[in-house]
Order: sequence, then structure tokens, then C-alpha cells
Amino acid sequence: MNDILCKITEWLEQEAEGQEVIDEYESGLRPKCTDGTDDIIEGRVESANALLEQIKKWEMEDVKNKSRTRSRRKNN
Repeated sequence: MNDILCKITEWLEQEAEGQEVIDEYESGLRPKCTDGTDDIIEGRVESANALLEQIKKWEMEDVKNKSRTRSRRKNN
């Protein structure tokens, strides 16, 4: 993974930590903000998690493609 992708992944993981805020109001530890702040946090967490999952899929596809390329080179 290149340096920029590492930084992006780290940032997304930090964004996903907003789940703690969501867990607090979903479990009744505090009320949900009525000004939309918690809704924004929810959206950011969902987006961060979705992008992290997509990055994992792309990385798996990349590994598979590299493996196939190596196999083809060996067979030729």
C-alpha cells in the first residue's frame, strides 16, 4: 500500500471511531442532538466504513490480478 493510501486509510479509521458517539445515544447514555450534529456523524461513519470496505475489496482484487499475472508469466 502506498503512503497516500495508508494516510487515507488511517483517516477513514479515525472517522469510523465516531461510532462511539452513535453508540452512546443509541444505548440511551445521552440524548441524540437535535441540531443535526449526530446525523452528520452518522453519515461520516457510514461513508468511512463503506470506503474502508471498498478499499479492502480493491486490494483483494489487486492481489488476485497480480497473482494471475505472475502465473501467466511463469507459463509463458
